[in-house]
Amino acid sequence: MPTKLKKSEIVVGHKVAYKRGNQYSLATIMEIKKRIKIDDEGEERWVTPESLHSLKRLKSGEEGANYSSLLTVTLSAKSVTSDSVQPFLQQLGLSSKIASMAAIAIVFVIGILFSCVTTGEFSFPTEIFNEISGETSNETSGETSNETTGEADASEDASAPVASSVTGDWYELYFTTPIFPDRPENRPAVVPIMDALIAAINSAQQTLDIAIYELNLPEIGEAILAAKNRGVVVRLVTDTDEIDHLEVLIELNKKGIPMVEDDRSAIMHNKFVVVDGKAVWTGSWNFTPNGTFRNNNNGMFIKSPELAALYQIEFEELFGGSFGPRSETNPNKQVQINDTLLELCFAPEDDCADRLTAFINEAKESIHVLAFSFTHDEMGQAIVNRGQDGVQVRAIFETRGSNTKYSELGRFQEAGFDAITDGNPYTYHHKVIVVDGKKVALGSFNFSNNADRSNDENVLIIDNADIAAEYIKEFERNYEQALNPPNK
Repeated sequence: MPTKLKKSEIVVGHKVAYKRGNQYSLATIMEIKKRIKIDDEGEERWVTPESLHSLKRLKSGEEGANYSSLLTVTLSAKSVTSDSVQPFLQQLGLSSKIASMAAIAIVFVIGILFSCVTTGEFSFPTEIFNEISGETSNETSGETSNETTGEADASEDASAPVASSVTGDWYELYFTTPIFPDRPENRPAVVPIMDALIAAINSAQQTLDIAIYELNLPEIGEAILAAKNRGVVVRLVTDTDEIDHLEVLIELNKKGIPMVEDDRSAIMHNKFVVVDGKAVWTGSWNFTPNGTFRNNNNGMFIKSPELAALYQIEFEELFGGSFGPRSETNPNKQVQINDTLLELCFAPEDDCADRLTAFINEAKESIHVLAFSFTHDEMGQAIVNRGQDGVQVRAIFETRGSNTKYSELGRFQEAGFDAITDGNPYTYHHKVIVVDGKKVALGSFNFSNNADRSNDENVLIIDNADIAAEYIKEFERNYEQALNPPNK
């Protein structure tokens, strides 16, 4: 197993073939002293590229396991490109710059051929081509690469149809509207999803408990510090790999915000905030520029002391160091708000995939899926079964990774369902299932074995036709963009 990269370590640029879930992908890290960050179903990992792992080690992990292995295709950029390939090309009369670019291309091709020969299967995201053209790859929801590099020029900005915010008696619902290409100077002054969370934080008078995978929006950090300065007791739980990597988290730590990290290879993937024990923010949205301006996400603010109390129990467990399978399951996770029933599930202790499978099996008329990652076979089979019984199935999948045999997209398409890949050039990050246009499941939970068995996650099932209708509107907006994507 590859070891985690210590925070003090640096890596001289390597080209590696790595395993994202069970899909082999290629990553080229060109900058010296830049740490390599890879993802498994969107959950990111720091890893140390080692010399050459055997094929046996590469295939040692079970299907769906967290970054079970890493294969270094070439030894190192220094030895392969700088010490041998590049000097050889310069001897042929090429300039240093041209020789360097050609060396990179050669190593790139070697990596593909090596991976095809040794593994028999290979695929890589379109982002890898940006490496060859001098741009940094845009990986899922990571902040490091995207915050410091620009995107290719486009004739005009393009986005999905604008999502409207919806407010009910006890809830507020928000969706992001990614714009392509995303540039800081083009970002709107009013960002409903971010402004709503800031307002929620500003409303805190006594306590503010935050469980968040990624937090790197300065505006959110400022609101958190302002809460602390006015006497609110603020606590934060996050993932080990982010706590000293994201600038806002680093600043909050320096300013004395109590933080607990999970300190394990699986991740603390939750995204929820409990305000004064009276209200909860939840959804798929990481509090980052990418999550806000590039990725399709959703967020809900729910005013309910009863629901907040359930999230509070989970937060206390996390803040006390009980992560993953160590967390205790707690009964009675249902809350009634007026005429709406809400049910809460925390992974891995509550067997959320089983609950979602039962939720799918309730469908009588229709199932809408909005999925960043859908690789869970039992859930996928449940949808196929309902579809074969006459239930309408429509689905949108994040493009990257959806073309592998491990994704449920192929199974859905073979069954004749209306299942397509998304049109966002960045990342489609929803984790939503809507049943019969009346009930919706949402939260941080990707539909995968990792989410079910290893990560800290939450799922909220809401039996409310008005809320479900808004998620179907979001589906239709996303579907329209999938059919008419912006020019990349």
